[in-house]
Amino acid sequence: RQAALLQADGDAAGPGVDRILHQLLNRGGWALDHLAGRDAVHQAGGQQADASVRVWQGVGHCGSIPHARKHILVRSAPAAAGGSMHGLIPLDPGARRAILQAVDELRDDGTALLARLVRHRSLLGEEAGCLGEMEGVFAGLGLDPWRVPVDAAALADAPGFSPPLIPYAGRDNVVALHRPRDARGRSLMLQGHVDVVPEGAADLWTTPPFDPQVRGGRMYGRGAADMKAGLVSAAMAMQAIRQAGLQPAAEVQLAAVIEEECTGNGALAVMHALPRPDACLIPEPGPGYPALYVAEVGVVWAWITVTGRPAHVREMHAGVNAIEAAYVLM
Repeated sequence: RQAALLQADGDAAGPGVDRILHQLLNRGGWALDHLAGRDAVHQAGGQQADASVRVWQGVGHCGSIPHARKHILVRSAPAAAGGSMHGLIPLDPGARRAILQAVDELRDDGTALLARLVRHRSLLGEEAGCLGEMEGVFAGLGLDPWRVPVDAAALADAPGFSPPLIPYAGRDNVVALHRPRDARGRSLMLQGHVDVVPEGAADLWTTPPFDPQVRGGRMYGRGAADMKAGLVSAAMAMQAIRQAGLQPAAEVQLAAVIEEECTGNGALAVMHALPRPDACLIPEPGPGYPALYVAEVGVVWAWITVTGRPAHVREMHAGVNAIEAAYVLM
């Protein structure tokens, strides 16, 4: 059996694919089946890599994962004699070349998809158009996407649930599953959020925030980095594997969720609706160098009532201003 392993260091990312996702492809992070009927790629000598990816529950906030979070711990032991560096399962050189060639060929497609996603003004409550776009993207990968609603009543007692800000009707999450013919190795979820934060003052933008423009090799527009480029990277990674005539040997879950920027309830609903994967990768924008975040800051929700003491304006010294008292608490 083979494990789908994550590797955080190594080769630089190729054009059009997120650095970490690219490393999943070209550093042995996938066990791959040839669609033409060849056996899955095995380590030289038939040895299994001595490495593991562990998922555990913890408190914190990581990308689109809810507040009671799944986090990823990457461990890699020294390879057995004759094995590859870091204990990873080596990828067949021909398969690697085919994947990288597909990545290059898909560069313009990825850029065009990112532009389409950025044009959707997917603020809180306005995510429907972008979710529909992602549903089409998943279908274009040969998958059968479906919607996962956020049922606030059903999730109310779940760890990580946050008080809803607006109704959830008409903006259900979109998910899709890749299921191989003969599943081997470990399952992986690739998840990203479609919601974006408000664009702020229009006169502070060089170009309109929802009219994406490419300048100097970068695309500018609200949500281009956080995190519609991540959604594109996940889709293009899957498409590159498919275009190379390969498929992941284990189950891959794809999810486009709502409300990462506020409650996290979109990801929570998906987490409860799908089988628990062995690992979850959130291709959020990073610090500018190859890295995998395994934990993030958390969120605590609190309701505080401050009661003042009313008084006439001419005797305001005898009263207590609840707003001023709240300043002290905050």
